[in-house]
Amino acid sequence: MWEASALATAKREAEAEVAAVVASAKAKAQRQMRAESEAAAAEARAAADRSAAADRKEAAAARAAKRKKAAADDAQKAKAADAPSLTLRGAGGGGNGGGGGVGGGKPKGVAVYLLTWHEDNFFGYYTDLLTSIRCLYKFFLKPYGYGVVVFVYGNMPAAKKTELRARLPAGVDITIKSITFDYPRKIAADVDGYMNKHCVVTKPNGKTYHAWPEKKCGCGCGGPICWHLNYLHMNRFFTYGQWKLWRDDAELRQYEWYMRVDVDLFLQKQVPFDPFARMAQKGCVFMTGTSAFEAEGCYEGQHAATLKFAAEHGNEVGGAALYPENVKKLKPSENYWGGWNMGHINTFKSAAHLAYADYINEDGRIYTMRWNDQVHFAQAIALLTKDNGVCKEPEMFGEGTTSTDGLGSHQFVHMHGGGDAKGVIDKCMLD
Repeated sequence: MWEASALATAKREAEAEVAAVVASAKAKAQRQMRAESEAAAAEARAAADRSAAADRKEAAAARAAKRKKAAADDAQKAKAADAPSLTLRGAGGGGNGGGGGVGGGKPKGVAVYLLTWHEDNFFGYYTDLLTSIRCLYKFFLKPYGYGVVVFVYGNMPAAKKTELRARLPAGVDITIKSITFDYPRKIAADVDGYMNKHCVVTKPNGKTYHAWPEKKCGCGCGGPICWHLNYLHMNRFFTYGQWKLWRDDAELRQYEWYMRVDVDLFLQKQVPFDPFARMAQKGCVFMTGTSAFEAEGCYEGQHAATLKFAAEHGNEVGGAALYPENVKKLKPSENYWGGWNMGHINTFKSAAHLAYADYINEDGRIYTMRWNDQVHFAQAIALLTKDNGVCKEPEMFGEGTTSTDGLGSHQFVHMHGGGDAKGVIDKCMLD
């Protein structure tokens, strides 16, 4: 009996030992399989990483090649843009202003508007634009044979563009270009962080007003107020962004002279001479009525920044001389009115001006102090031209009253909402 029990016990122990050996072997095999599987997965990941790295390297090389080509293209464009401006009076040469007007045929000029599109025409910009172009056509475009470019910011439907053309006189040669606004690089990296820090003003009651939640900045320009973001974007566009378009857009590249007109400016009598031909004949870089002076809080630091740009570049950009001594002759607040002015496109799309304009924009105060195109033009022209090639024509730029009737004999009226004013509309009807 005892022997049988002992044998049973020994058998169970042997079976348990065998089971343990089998389980150990099985576990070892499973561990080995897992290790092999993990090794295979690691190798697959490593191979994928190597492939991704190779792809990134290839993509980086492609981007570098693209940037190199773009830089070469920009340099070629800038070189082509720079060449005509060297014949201008302001650039130290004589000549006919880049081939237009004197001995070179009709100047390649065009009128220019910027329209901020609102679907409901809330601010009346669209109505003002229609009437302004009608006035411009009657008193300038038709008599002298020029066209008009309208830059449109905002999602203006194609049907509205068609309507705009249809509501203008049949002879208006109009080109419509959709544009976007962007920020300088130093702001674009953290727009909200930068603007929340800088878009602040203390009100007369002593309270601090944080303007950026309402998409305003430029606080303190003209008093304890702040300016809407679109206005600040506009200043960036007129000082910098538009000149890249004139340089790069195949349709715009043909033009050498521009006449900027605000949408709420309405000519009231014929321009007394072809101003593009006058500019070409005199070799002007810019044409305005007279110098004006900016309000406090809107320009401080800009004059010093311009001189700093010249110093940092050794008074030369890409072979083009800079003339800081001309800038020093300007009062820091001196400016040329932005609502209606004219200029030499090739000068402003040149490599030298684009470098300067980019420098001023990257300072950031176009947004935080509302530095503007009016002061910019005064300083840019002084900096870039040997004898400050500004032509002043008071006869052409005399501003009229802002009433809706009794407009008199002034050259133009500047009035927001004038597109609906009977006195303005009647004056601009074609005979």
